Amino acid sequence: MKKYISVFLCLFWMGLIFYNSSQSGSESNYRSFSMVNNITQSKNTTKSTQAILPQNKKDNKVNLILRKNAHGFEYLILTIILSITFNVFGKDVKKNVINILFVALLYSVTDEFHQIFVRGRTSSVQDILIDFIGALIGILMVFVFNNIREKTIKNY
Repeated sequence: MKKYISVFLCLFWMGLIFYNSSQSGSESNYRSFSMVNNITQSKNTTKSTQAILPQNKKDNKVNLILRKNAHGFEYLILTIILSITFNVFGKDVKKNVINILFVALLYSVTDEFHQIFVRGRTSSVQDILIDFIGALIGILMVFVFNNIREKTIKNY
């Protein structure tokens, strides 16, 4: 049962990444700028009903940071789920770190390739690097968690 759940979670998360990449450039910008507006409006006491457009260079910068962090976060989570899936199938994560990172990198490359065919989207090597950094942070988190868990088990 654990195997089915872990494979489902892995495929679900890959599907979510694919869905996010399938949105047109205008849809994607609308979503990210609406988040930027929520962030900037929460700092202000007066909330406006302005259109969701970049209001200034600061909003554009916040939007860019938000979008790039979302890239990394997607692949951080994917790598954690991949690690769990490998573990459930009896594969040692430490011995398979290259395989796990390869799957994440391969999915990132295919995702960026897919974006070439989406209206208003582009493919970027920079995004692949950001995705891979997210994957590296994810595998590091897995190692830290496993190390803490092993030390806790030894103490009992």
